[in-house]
Amino acid sequence: MNVDCFSSAEGRALVSPSAYRVFVQDAAWLRLDDFMCRSVLGDISAEELAGWDAGEKVVFTRDQLDRVVLIHSIRVGLEHLFGCANGASEWLTMAHAAEDPVFAGRTPSQHIVCEGMIGLYQVLKRIDALAKDITSALGDFDNDDSYSSPSSDSAWANAPRLLH
Repeated sequence: MNVDCFSSAEGRALVSPSAYRVFVQDAAWLRLDDFMCRSVLGDISAEELAGWDAGEKVVFTRDQLDRVVLIHSIRVGLEHLFGCANGASEWLTMAHAAEDPVFAGRTPSQHIVCEGMIGLYQVLKRIDALAKDITSALGDFDNDDSYSSPSSDSAWANAPRLLH
């Protein structure tokens, strides 16, 4: 199944229950509160969200499915960057500098609430850029001559070791 099925009502009805379960798991991992969840899903009512949580049939719009895909991509990106929900949650709630051209002093969570779908794309783009920066910074580590491994250097091999 691919995102092309999001265009038809039948396709959306088919994938919506699974997409909602994924969204609930991602929201819990990212520690999104009820207001944030409703905002991410396109400012739905508290009653609608409560109904879905109670087992009412979920049928997302194309926009809502796109939002679920974006929040899942954000979760995956943050999981790769930080490896844990604590770091991801901290990053989402950390205010950025006022000079930041995207966030302008807001947290990524606030940015998503204020900017909606565009905010989701911008947060995902920032996460991708952070991952690329880290990858490029570490990419040449194996070729860095300033580091010598213990096995290749006799001084390292004879150095005392700390036990953990």
